[in-house]
Amino acid sequence: TKSSEEMSRIATNAILGNILSDTHQNIAVTAGRTPLRVYELLKEAGIHRYHNVTYHNFDEMPILDQDNKLVGYETLDYLTKVFYNPCKIAKDQISHLNETNWQTYERDLLAKGGLDLMLIGLGDDGHFCGNMPETTDFAYEIYDVELKDEYPWNRPYQNSIAPNHCDHMVTMGPRTIMKVKKLIMIVDGEAKADMLKECLEGPVTSKRPSSVLRLHPNFVLIADEAAAAKLNSETLKQVCAIVPEVV
Repeated sequence: TKSSEEMSRIATNAILGNILSDTHQNIAVTAGRTPLRVYELLKEAGIHRYHNVTYHNFDEMPILDQDNKLVGYETLDYLTKVFYNPCKIAKDQISHLNETNWQTYERDLLAKGGLDLMLIGLGDDGHFCGNMPETTDFAYEIYDVELKDEYPWNRPYQNSIAPNHCDHMVTMGPRTIMKVKKLIMIVDGEAKADMLKECLEGPVTSKRPSSVLRLHPNFVLIADEAAAAKLNSETLKQVCAIVPEVV
């Protein structure tokens, strides 16, 4: 797309296509900076009027105080702030994956039809959801990760929530993501250009977890020109053949 705004509007329309369905929809949404404009546009569209949707998080970190007592949830708290509350999503439309239910969550979700759509971003290190370069195995479904100081992405995060901390996170793994009916990734900004190129054109490797998403049968990438600037012409030809109007 020409801009991040256009990227956000196309992603919003794609999500609305599911929300406006006359069947029940299971939709997983993402935290982070990239989807914030999408959530503003969904609010403007009045999605609180549609009760045929259950919204899911796809990863979670329980936040603990110095006595290891639960004081919050990193993902749920953020999504409540930027999406659930502003969009007036009813509590009975929110399903919370967390450390207490991760072992049965996928079974229960599949019994309800599975995820119809998932919105994700691209991490600076190539991660998606909570699938990090140091901890991802492509065979994993939903799994638990012990957070260690040796992981380069963990220490800055722990510093950001001090004096509280997290010692584990749970995430939907690659095998779970491959079962999602429609997977939408949004990427914007030149800071993501090198990583997007590596994940789309480099080897499929757990060192760059998002590279495996190329194998998903219904993977939709929406990127602005800055993020897509380093993709080679053959990659662009393949992508734009799917959505020619974004050229």
